[in-house]
Amino acid sequence: MDYYNVHKKLIIKAIEELAFEELFELEQENSLYFLKLENDIQYEFSASIGIWGNLKIEFNTFVKKYKSLVVNNFTIYAFLKEIKKLTDMSDQTLAGYIEEANQTIFSDIQILENLKYFDFSSREFKYVDQMLAGHPKLIMNKGRIGWGEEEIIKYSPEFTQTFQLIWIAVHKDIISIGKNENCNLTNLYTDAQIDTAEVDLDNYVVMPVHPWQWNKYIKIQYCEEIFKNNIIELGARGDEFMAQASVRTLSNVKENALYDIKTSVSILNTSCVRGIPSKYIENGHRISQKMINIIDKDLFLNNKVDVLAEVAAVHISNRSFEDINCSYRFHELLGCVWRESVKSKLKANEYAIPVAALLIDNTDNSLFENILTQSSLSTTEWIQHYFNKVIIPLYHLQVKHGLGLVSHGQNIILKFTDEMPIGIIIKDFHGDLRISKDSIHKNVDEFSMLDQLPENHLIHDLFTGHFISFLRYFSRLLDEKHLVNEFEFYSILANELQKYNNENKPSSNINLLKKNIEKILVNRIRFTAGYDETHTRLKPLLGSDILNPLYTVLKENNANYL
Repeated sequence: MDYYNVHKKLIIKAIEELAFEELFELEQENSLYFLKLENDIQYEFSASIGIWGNLKIEFNTFVKKYKSLVVNNFTIYAFLKEIKKLTDMSDQTLAGYIEEANQTIFSDIQILENLKYFDFSSREFKYVDQMLAGHPKLIMNKGRIGWGEEEIIKYSPEFTQTFQLIWIAVHKDIISIGKNENCNLTNLYTDAQIDTAEVDLDNYVVMPVHPWQWNKYIKIQYCEEIFKNNIIELGARGDEFMAQASVRTLSNVKENALYDIKTSVSILNTSCVRGIPSKYIENGHRISQKMINIIDKDLFLNNKVDVLAEVAAVHISNRSFEDINCSYRFHELLGCVWRESVKSKLKANEYAIPVAALLIDNTDNSLFENILTQSSLSTTEWIQHYFNKVIIPLYHLQVKHGLGLVSHGQNIILKFTDEMPIGIIIKDFHGDLRISKDSIHKNVDEFSMLDQLPENHLIHDLFTGHFISFLRYFSRLLDEKHLVNEFEFYSILANELQKYNNENKPSSNINLLKKNIEKILVNRIRFTAGYDETHTRLKPLLGSDILNPLYTVLKENNANYL
């Protein structure tokens, strides 16, 4: 795929997603669609409408015309200028969005190159994770504002480089710490070969820092603490790490490493600047342990769901920015979280990959097809296993426990035995776990820091977070590969949910089979919010209601869906 085809692919994604988010309406003649813009610019293409009411454009039919003449070279920046009036973006916001687009294009080129050589039989989590194309619903999903070419090549997952971390010693007087009572901090950095001759471990805590963050921010913004020897640089050392798809979470390349490390990396990527907030530092390990206890005691969950526990976390505030009502990014510059590695949770006959990896596809082959072919299951049997091992447990967490995990495809890890889904591993309790105002656990101390939401809002962690942000693309892939059509895909899911509902009687507020569900807009918010990143993270907008495809398939199958 040449340079302009990469742009073409991103424009197609933008049109599909912005049409879904109701930014514009298309004209139609049979299966041919037209997006007519000002100055005699027109995009035309063949497309079909998916079960979510979403546009599915055929790549090879996509044409741009100017005054009825075909334009051969596509560019995302031209497209964004052409739709500026529709988006109501200011010139400054448009420039920022184009910057994100160019950054995304740069990384997309590398990902497409990687796919040419990707071993579709690979099942090693940290390598499969690096093949992810980014958030499927967010148009600019690899913005990484703040990084140039050198940093992207060194530290982004698609370039697959490894690097050492910078280790520092931080005086206990200025550090916030949270750790599991069974965790000895010194065991977390033995691989960095820290000894008492170097550091007074009675008064200092040792922690890793992302090398870019150290050079860009910490050495300057924490210079007073360095001058006072409250922070002591120990240099780059220890094991090599590689970036996961989230960029700030790093995998130890050592085969049997027990922990991943989540670091502050203050770049704007997708929806926010990727620092480490202080809010959950002292309580993160307690949230993890409480989740483990809840799952262990729930007979429905304890053989289907595992937890990547956060065992320790540290945060160092910056007195330069204390007591200032400024952007959150200034309060999240320095911190890290040690979290159990995926490999540490697997038995000898198991492997695990991010759910989003099921979308890895280079047209000729896809990871899912490879998995399916090697399994002993039919497509419908495999999908049924997926729904019962992924969707139903996540739903059960909401129905019985009032707990919602933002379950996008990178956050949920799928476990396999013999290519068959057997369960999930959940992670990211720093901000991605929320609790219902009606939860039986709402008053437990471990969850006191969690955001409390009404039931009908919390269900979007599953409906929007997983159904619209992952299943919408997975069902499309299977349909386009002629493995199973979308109607049958959602019929299977609806039937499994109906079985669960018949036995568990969920609240009408969180019934996934109800007729209409709110549409959450995640791309359009950037057009009006801009790039100031002041105070809080972006909050999504509401669109018109979605006619729930699960309701539709049950109705058309004449099931007892009420």
